[in-house]
Amino acid sequence: MATATTSPATDYRQEWFEIEDATYLNAAGQAPMPKVSHRAVQAALEWKKNPHHMPDSAHFEGPNRIRASIAELIGGKPEEIALTTGASTGMSAVAYGLTWKPGDEILTAKGEFPLQYATWKPMEAREGIVLKIVPFAVRHLETDGSPRRHRAENCRASRTLPHRR
Repeated sequence: MATATTSPATDYRQEWFEIEDATYLNAAGQAPMPKVSHRAVQAALEWKKNPHHMPDSAHFEGPNRIRASIAELIGGKPEEIALTTGASTGMSAVAYGLTWKPGDEILTAKGEFPLQYATWKPMEAREGIVLKIVPFAVRHLETDGSPRRHRAENCRASRTLPHRR
């Protein structure tokens, strides 16, 4: 009789450098780097010191492993995964890959990350789409537990919060 084997559970907390003085929430602009990524960057920097020592396979093996890993995670195929230099490039690839009709509307929130404007604004003239920038409300709770609404552009929050244990 065959028995199923399971791999030991990974303690993902061990895969990240601990930030002891803050709870860091600005992952869009400057995200913390996991230890495995840090090691990969260090290896790439070593290759940059002596590029003639960099194996040709290094250009393809890393991205192929990443595609396979992401595909497994989301139930896709590696050839369906695109790797880009960042969110702006990825958003542009998606935007240009869709079929647009004049009058199609794109909604984004006021104060959103600049890639929203850089992606959609030029497409207004070229594709005839309409970019609508809308405010959005954020719910807060008063000290008595009752909800209070604020327009998001009037809310200011620190990018880091004091660390509490």
